[in-house]
Amino acid sequence: MTPREYLLEWLEEFLKHKDVMLRRIVEIQRKDDRLLVKEKERTITYVVCSQDDLLEKVRSFTPCDAFGIALYNTAENIETFIKVFDELAKYKQLIVHFINPFSEMQKRWTIIPHTHAKIADPQSFEMGIKSLAEGVEQITKEELLQIIEQSNNE
Repeated sequence: MTPREYLLEWLEEFLKHKDVMLRRIVEIQRKDDRLLVKEKERTITYVVCSQDDLLEKVRSFTPCDAFGIALYNTAENIETFIKVFDELAKYKQLIVHFINPFSEMQKRWTIIPHTHAKIADPQSFEMGIKSLAEGVEQITKEELLQIIEQSNNE
């Protein structure tokens, strides 16, 4: 299993668990590197990204599409997110999940860039994002590959 496949699988289980009480999800379909989450009132597409393809994946959607991005909570992904935040904020229904399934603390933190851009103080923006990110342990690419390789061998 690749790191992207692992994250997509983790995200699917998280979304199912989160929906236990609300029961909005009708169906979840996996298509390549995407999850299509059909809810009673809309469909949300989730895609796994890294700092290398974040903007490319985001630009494959329109500013009105309902979609989500899942990234590992790495220093590189957080820095890239900060750099491209203004562009991400143009997508009204974009939700971004930073995830470390192996964290001893919280496993994820979430942000909606469009909403955050409206309420955040520009002077403390970067510090605020880094504070949010600290709630989940960061993971390096090397640690991630090692953990997933071990789980593949079990």
